This record gives sequence, structure tokens and C-alpha cells, in this order.
Amino acid sequence: ELSYASDGTTLASNRLYYLHADHLNTPRLATDTQQRLLWSWNSDAFGVGPANPDVDGDGIAIDIPLRFPGQLYDAHSALHYNYFRDYDPETGRYVESDPIGLNGGLNTYGYVEGNPIYYSDPSGLEPHVPYDTFAEARIEMLKDLRERGIKTGFEWTAYIYRLPSEGCVFWAYTEQSTIQNPSKVPPQPPIDSETPPYEHGHNHPSNNGFSPEDRAVSEKLHVPVSVITHDGRYRVYYPSSPKGPARETAFRDLPR
Repeated sequence: ELSYASDGTTLASNRLYYLHADHLNTPRLATDTQQRLLWSWNSDAFGVGPANPDVDGDGIAIDIPLRFPGQLYDAHSALHYNYFRDYDPETGRYVESDPIGLNGGLNTYGYVEGNPIYYSDPSGLEPHVPYDTFAEARIEMLKDLRERGIKTGFEWTAYIYRLPSEGCVFWAYTEQSTIQNPSKVPPQPPIDSETPPYEHGHNHPSNNGFSPEDRAVSEKLHVPVSVITHDGRYRVYYPSSPKGPARETAFRDLPR
């Protein structure tokens, strides 16, 4: 919601406006309390295209600089300010290199692995941020999956991988992905041969536990599968192995 409108130089009113977002939570439309369309942003997949600040043609421009999640439009540079970095929609890349270096991937200027239809990057940093422990990476991954699920109503998935390093071991998780379905999502394939999954995670909007398909995926890939429900509980399924039979943890509350 926005509580202001602007004609470009002076405050035009103090009316209330409602933003309507797409599946990635990108604002696309703005309406007033009477459901009249006043503003729109119909860009291409990478964010190229100006917003229409006066859809109703009344001569009052609605100034809404919001773009992809976490981004603000800068009219002077024509870039999208992403706090830690600036995004250039014309190239589909960040102007600055990733502050975490190669830990975020080989392309340190890339935006959401070149796939803005399915992914967004609100901070310009996460995912792919290194964590000291596997448990930390799991919790942060599940928090992100739950948040995405609550906002969209869909199942989302990501996986935890080990960052290549000398000496200390660090963990990270991939960009979340979805097929825009509330009851299923396929596991992500490995980024490459160097970063195989150590655990696949996903959310369940229905707040249910593991489905037969979840267990089958875990057994087939020989990788644990975690699930987070929208009421804030999670559990992990460990596949059978030479060390013992398959097992599931009890539901645990997600740390705040």
C-alpha cells in the first residue's frame, strides 16, 4: 500500500493506493479504494520498460519507484537500486560485482542466474551466501521457502550445497524455484558437477508432512529432503542407506 501520490513536483493527495503484484511479488498495478487502475508497470522479463504513472489520464502522475523485489528505480541513472548493488535491466546484470565474490557463483555480475521469470533477488546477495554450519543454511533456506510460499500460495524448492573452499567448510543454498503449483514442485537439478545437493528443501502450503512423492525423491536421489509448513514447523526425511533404514524427524518449530 502507498499513502501518497505525486504530480512530479508537489504532493497531489493523501489517498490510499493498493499494489497488485505478480508471482514474484513484483508490483505491476496500483489501484485506489474504488478499484480504479491508476498506475502500471508492464516490463519485459528483465525489467526493461517504463512504468505508466497516469493510466487513468487525469493528469496526475502516481510516483511508484518500486521494481523487482528489493529494487527502487533511480530516474537519474535509469538503474534499479538494490541496496548492496545496482541492477541494469538493459543488460540483465548488476553493475557492481557480488560483494561475496565467487561464493555467489562464477558470474559475479549475474542476476538470478539469468532467469528472472522464476527468481528474484531482494537483497542482491542471498541465496548463495556462505554459512558456517549446515544447520544455519537449512534454517535460512526453509525461512525463505516459507516466505515465498506464504506470499504466492505455491510450493517452492531449493537445495543446500557445500561451497568450494580450502580448510574451513561453508554451506549455502540455491535460488528458490517453483512451477506455480500449490501441491507439488520438482527438485532442482545440480548447478554443476562441483555443487551437488546435500539436502533438498521445499514448503507445504497445506501444512502437511511428507508426501509419498517426497519420500520417493529422497530415496531415488539418496539425499535428505526437508519440508517447512506455513505454520512454521519443519521436519527432515533421511533416505535408507547402508548405515540404516529411512527415518523422519519429528516436527520442530522454525527458530525466529
